[in-house]
Amino acid sequence: LYFTAASFVWAVFTIKYRASGLDALGGAALLCFWSGLAFLVMAPLVELRLFEIPRSTLLFHMVMQGVLAGVASTITYAYALRHITPSKVAACAALVPPLAALSGWVFLGEPVGVVKALGIAVVAAGVLLASGALDRRVAQTAG
Repeated sequence: LYFTAASFVWAVFTIKYRASGLDALGGAALLCFWSGLAFLVMAPLVELRLFEIPRSTLLFHMVMQGVLAGVASTITYAYALRHITPSKVAACAALVPPLAALSGWVFLGEPVGVVKALGIAVVAAGVLLASGALDRRVAQTAG
């Protein structure tokens, strides 16, 4: 249910951002502002224990989650939405789970069994079909 709700909210953001006319930096700033505000509202309700975390670990996660996953990914997503149709951008977002599985295999030695490999292949094929990448190849070879 949470994943479905998150997907719905992200879809609303995608459509509303595209209609807003904001540039990539403006869209990222707006999203990060509301996310930061939500964090501040939720922080008192959750036991964070930030002062118990070693500074090096906290800094690492601030850079990886805050700067790279938060700001940089939002800017690139917004930039893509300005230059590509939302349906094609959303199709590419479906590559996150397969890329996570492949990264786990490469960097952490996690096994990729037959079912996982088939899932990766199905998602990759779906992204190729939904993005129109195969349509362009067919049109180029036919023309």
